[in-house]
Amino acid sequence: MSATARAPILLVEHDERRSALFGGWIQDAGYEVLACPGPSAPGYSCIGSREGHCPLVDPASLVVLDLSFSPEATIRAPIDIDLLDVYLLTGKRIIALGRGDDLLADGLENQLITLERMPDRGDFLAAVHSSSPG
Repeated sequence: MSATARAPILLVEHDERRSALFGGWIQDAGYEVLACPGPSAPGYSCIGSREGHCPLVDPASLVVLDLSFSPEATIRAPIDIDLLDVYLLTGKRIIALGRGDDLLADGLENQLITLERMPDRGDFLAAVHSSSPG
């Protein structure tokens, strides 16, 4: 990566349309996107949730994580919070979509930004710019 290149942003989004939308916004803002669908049926697991570490997060400057998985998935296990914990342990900044400010009760204000499930483009990009170095 050159001195002027920005580290990529990891986008963990299970919905293909939302992934394309958010990924497009991120790319239009001049960032590279590493897209991941996250845990999927039938077991609702991924490398990060199984191994406790996601290799895609290593080169990323920021993680954008959709916490609004399928309702049937949350009945089986609280995968959204488990996966959030995996990313929080990396120390990277995280933008969590689909959860309220209840996540900030744990003193994570410096590492975690919460946005509504479908933020407007301006709010989303403001969060990306304020959270991503360079």
